[in-house]
Amino acid sequence: MPGSDKNSFSHYKLAELGSSLATQDRRFFYKPLVARTMFSKVSKTSYGGEEITTRLDTPYDAIVIGSGNRSNPLATNEQDHLYMIRDEQTVTKTFDSQNTPEPIVPSDLMLMNDDPFGNALDNVDEFVELETDLAGFKGWRYELSNGEKSLAAATVVGGVAYYTSFTPALESDKNQCSLTGGGGAMYAFHLHYGTKVYDQLKFTTSYDVPDTAQLYFGEGDSCIDANNNGLCDVLTPDDGDPDDGTPGGGYEYEETIPVSQVSQFYLIGPSLTGEGAVNPIKPPEINGPGLTVVDGKVKLVNDSDTLGFGFKTQQTYIYKREENDSSSD
Repeated sequence: MPGSDKNSFSHYKLAELGSSLATQDRRFFYKPLVARTMFSKVSKTSYGGEEITTRLDTPYDAIVIGSGNRSNPLATNEQDHLYMIRDEQTVTKTFDSQNTPEPIVPSDLMLMNDDPFGNALDNVDEFVELETDLAGFKGWRYELSNGEKSLAAATVVGGVAYYTSFTPALESDKNQCSLTGGGGAMYAFHLHYGTKVYDQLKFTTSYDVPDTAQLYFGEGDSCIDANNNGLCDVLTPDDGDPDDGTPGGGYEYEETIPVSQVSQFYLIGPSLTGEGAVNPIKPPEINGPGLTVVDGKVKLVNDSDTLGFGFKTQQTYIYKREENDSSSD
């Protein structure tokens, strides 16, 4: 253990996410995923009677995990959560009883069920205020519905946190010897802001208990072709022609570019179902860590059809040797 002082230590309890209450008896059956990344930490100070907003690119370890009692998947008593804990202690250091960080508890994590960041994309000032609030938290959490639980490891790809969940059937439909009747889902959150990066946050899967999403590199269509006519669906302003495929909202599809096959990254694992489901999923490119504003709106995702990843993340563990380390410790 680093440090020659036997009263100092480099390990401490990071978080306490449950309690003795039955509804908070949260279980973790899979190790967390740790992704080293950075975010634009926003703070506000007053100087000369004016409020000044500052940003500082801050490295942190994103600890991504979901709770759920896999040994009792049909239980509905616990209120399980999906977590992203932001650990800014990225350099190995020693602590003592006076400066050990307090364990992170659920109230230290910003609740994202009302999607505060997603609702503020059209208001930059409000979005920045939320960023300031988030800087005071230690990450974020998402409260699952009653009985819903995370029964597989979470993963992070290109700045997006993917979790899967299982919701048991209603009491009247339960078979105590089978999971039949339950439903699986996959969630995709912006790693830092805890908001959606696809058209929806939660996707229904074809598996009762879906597995972890996996990244692979393969060949696929260069664009979306919803009507399978061999032409890319390019969204353009509606010109009023009734013969065009009009998705609404003042836009239509201009289909002039042929679909081609390209090599790119995909996510496989939980097969998605329902209207608009696309399998496999192509991971988006996330803007960041700074704020990207286009025409007065916050843009979290790069709209161009690129193959690279933004908001770089690495699944890595780093140990930094301290100057006072001794080979005998």
